[in-house]
Amino acid sequence: MPVPELASLDEMVDRLERVVESSPADATEVTWIEAVRHLASNGKRRRDTFERRERTLYVRVRERGRTGLHRTGMAGLADLDLAVRQALAQARMTPQPLGNGGRPAPAPAAGGTPPAEPPQVPVG
Repeated sequence: MPVPELASLDEMVDRLERVVESSPADATEVTWIEAVRHLASNGKRRRDTFERRERTLYVRVRERGRTGLHRTGMAGLADLDLAVRQALAQARMTPQPLGNGGRPAPAPAAGGTPPAEPPQVPVG
């Protein structure tokens, strides 16, 4: 498997800003993690040293009160756009959240008092 080249900070910030700005979701969040791991062993017969590069991008979107998440290891613009579309599809397939259906709470009545609570039913 080829070792991915780690992108420069300016290049990644530009890509991520473009993806977030072009996202059709109500809210879009991208987390970018890149790491270089070094491992060295000092055995009796041979000495090994190698480097492993890792890249992970998490894309989380909110669409009408629903959340979608997608993880990828690719950082090209087309790959990031695909990750947003995948997260958006997941959000759209997620059932509506419990409670108010993802909508904001109702506004207080004209007199400034909040809406009445439903009556409590005694148990037992």
